[in-house]
Amino acid sequence: KYVDCNASLFRISKLISTVVNRGVEHLAVESCSRFRDTNSFMPLDIYKSKTLVSLKLAYVGLSNPGFVVSLPCLKSMHLESIMYRNGDPFIIENLISGCAVLEDLTVCWGG
Repeated sequence: KYVDCNASLFRISKLISTVVNRGVEHLAVESCSRFRDTNSFMPLDIYKSKTLVSLKLAYVGLSNPGFVVSLPCLKSMHLESIMYRNGDPFIIENLISGCAVLEDLTVCWGG
């Protein structure tokens, strides 16, 4: 878990990409901006991690990746107050469909 409310979104996105590509198993990301910055979208690397076991995202944005989501080890996913790029409701469906061993799913809407 990384907390730095003063870091730039570019830096945070780069950091998330780096840890995902290095094989992190547990990732928790919560935006301090609570959508004040509409560009707080997760990097596309989170959609193709071979090692993620748990993923917790809160107050961040998700984009439709444009490729098949593959999270073969993901067992637990917690999504809280997620914003979808262009309001695309199928982003969450695409995300879940790429999680073959998902055991625990929590989706919370609103504040």
